[in-house]
Amino acid sequence: MADALFVRDGDAVVPTELTLSPWSARSLHGGPVAAALAHALEAVPTRNPCSRRATRWSCCVPWGSGRIGRSIQSLLIEPV
Repeated sequence: MADALFVRDGDAVVPTELTLSPWSARSLHGGPVAAALAHALEAVPTRNPCSRRATRWSCCVPWGSGRIGRSIQSLLIEPV
């Protein structure tokens, strides 16, 4: 069994068997997916690291996506 939820494959993160949903081997549990996204958000550079505050973020997890590797992208939007 794997010792990580995801492994890197180039720019993609590939889920291991630890991320599988208890309801279907073709689906991922939402918790590990949310954790991967939170980890990606922490890596986004900011002008002032002390001002980092996430007020709200959401993700859409497609049903039946299974163990396909995905890349995570972030977009930094700053107020004008």
